[in-house]
Amino acid sequence: MNEPIDFSTYSIRTQVYLNPQSGEYDTILAIDRMPTEMTPFRNMVRMLNTVPLSPYRSGISNPCSRQCVYALTRSSSDSPLFGHCSRDGPYMSVSELPILITMLTRWGYQVDTSMNSIVSRISPIPQCGQLSGDSIVCYISIGNR
Repeated sequence: MNEPIDFSTYSIRTQVYLNPQSGEYDTILAIDRMPTEMTPFRNMVRMLNTVPLSPYRSGISNPCSRQCVYALTRSSSDSPLFGHCSRDGPYMSVSELPILITMLTRWGYQVDTSMNSIVSRISPIPQCGQLSGDSIVCYISIGNR
């Protein structure tokens, strides 16, 4: 009798974000969709309504201007690893990637960067909502293969 496969893969990428408090552009970490597994990682993901970064990419007919991203948050209550960070803002920055990888590994996720080059050859043109500064950081997987 075959057991059902319980396995999920997600992509972690950078996302350019206009910080409304500072008025500056930040590069934060985002995931392609909300994780379905009930792990502490799921609690770190928040839907973030983004504003158009350029006046040339706005308008009702432009689907790229109505975009939500699933941003990764940072909270010292989620992990003592964040306790020594002195960054403003609730979202994880690229500099916090080693902390994220450490936490993901502890929670049972496998981190894979080897697929990045394969995917970039297949789809080198940024998709809707992505700017040239947005790129895949890694893929993460959890579950039984």
